[in-house]
Amino acid sequence: AGWILMSAIATVPLLIAVARLSYTDAFSETMSGVSRTGATVLAIARGDKAITAPAASETIEAGDLLAVAGMREAIEAARDLLSS
Repeated sequence: AGWILMSAIATVPLLIAVARLSYTDAFSETMSGVSRTGATVLAIARGDKAITAPAASETIEAGDLLAVAGMREAIEAARDLLSS
């Protein structure tokens, strides 16, 4: 239960930084980072289109190039998850 509270609190800066995010998307993004890999997707390059601060509901498609931030272990975990 502590990680849920931590995610709820950590959602606030994300809401401030990215105006178009709903609380639900921001919370989902925060929970995803905490519960799966700890890495955060900052942007997605899809062909000639750039998606900055993608919502948690954004799907990753084959051929997407991701800008990911986090500790080395988190980025490696995200790479492993995405390549499986």
